Amino acid sequence: MKQTILAAAAAATMLAFPAHAQSTVEIYGTLDMAVDTTDRTTGVSSVLPSRVGRQERLAPSMASISALGFRGTEDLGGGLKAAFVLEMQPTPDTGTLGNDGRAWGRQAYVSLTTPYGEIRLGRQYAPFFYAKAFSTTERLAGTDLFTGLLTINQLQVRQDNQVSYWARVGQFTASVAASPNAGVSRSGVTGAARGVTNGGAQILGGQSAGAEGAGRTWGAFVNWAQSPLPGGPGASVSAAYHTNRFNVPLFLGATPLAVLDDYRSYVVSGRYISTTGWAVAAAYGEGSYDVKSTPIAALRDGMDIRSFAVGARYLMGNWQVGAMYGVQQFKNFTEGKDTAFVLGADYMLSKRTMLYTRLGWLKDDEGNSILVGPGARLNGGPEPFLVATGLREVPVWNGVGVNSGGKSNTIGIGIRHTF
Repeated sequence: MKQTILAAAAAATMLAFPAHAQSTVEIYGTLDMAVDTTDRTTGVSSVLPSRVGRQERLAPSMASISALGFRGTEDLGGGLKAAFVLEMQPTPDTGTLGNDGRAWGRQAYVSLTTPYGEIRLGRQYAPFFYAKAFSTTERLAGTDLFTGLLTINQLQVRQDNQVSYWARVGQFTASVAASPNAGVSRSGVTGAARGVTNGGAQILGGQSAGAEGAGRTWGAFVNWAQSPLPGGPGASVSAAYHTNRFNVPLFLGATPLAVLDDYRSYVVSGRYISTTGWAVAAAYGEGSYDVKSTPIAALRDGMDIRSFAVGARYLMGNWQVGAMYGVQQFKNFTEGKDTAFVLGADYMLSKRTMLYTRLGWLKDDEGNSILVGPGARLNGGPEPFLVATGLREVPVWNGVGVNSGGKSNTIGIGIRHTF
């Protein structure tokens, strides 16, 4: 009797999982650590939090974001394929996790691919992010001005509860995505480490933000890639659109600045790689915050921000050298501007291990002085403002950032290993 039951169970298993179904699971990741020195000047008097002076650090993710991931696929036959991705972001200097301490803060989704495209469900990158990632000449890290200065809203990077559809036709790749609750909480930054508290508010997309019941989001992305090209091995052009609903108050410390309504942005980018080892890329984007109510006259028309980045790299044997330049500016509000420049050199010890150095410079032009309270004025470009109010999580260059009207310099030497 026991053998009959086992045989029936085996037959049922074979019926449920056809013999042609094959599954694979892969463990992958990157660990990146650098020793760097940073220096920030005071800048102008402002209500934005500031940190000045020189600091020596062990800094993670200067050349490439550290990550640990698991991904798997199963061929179901008939043109169907199931897959999953679970990806976390360790910080090797402390052994903790980035992305607000989430276990799988980078990605966590399951997908089904059909002959008509792929559906993904879970925490995913925003379509807006891919337009930058497809075009940058740098790895997506703290020195990457394509991701740093073009990220005006944290939900342009990752979103909770996302449903996305992907299609690939010839040289085109496209996706559309939507979320009923992408992770918007009350805007602002918590923690004495940032020098800002506002009674429990957190960054957009914070660990408990998904339970807040706000943050309807949708976006679209399209990429055209040609490889090889006459006279060069490849080129690509990308564009993306992003919008999300806030309906949350914007705080600076304990001071309410406004009630945000909707946010909209777009980006266009492109990259060209030649047969001689050169790669060049550029990206331009704009973002606009609508404001429902505010006591600050300069905010009543909302906040409009434009960003531009351009980069180049050159490969020669085991060496790679490169440079990036970027600008981010308020089109209204303070009309302040941030300008950044990065130089870098990499030496490949192997296909998986690299030594590198980065030199960065960042300057904030304070623009107009805005009265935000009795005797309190706000100055500066988007970089210090977006971080201080929680609209973006991490300042450029692994948390270095810049003070209003100030300058910041950083130089680092590090090692990166992928597996």
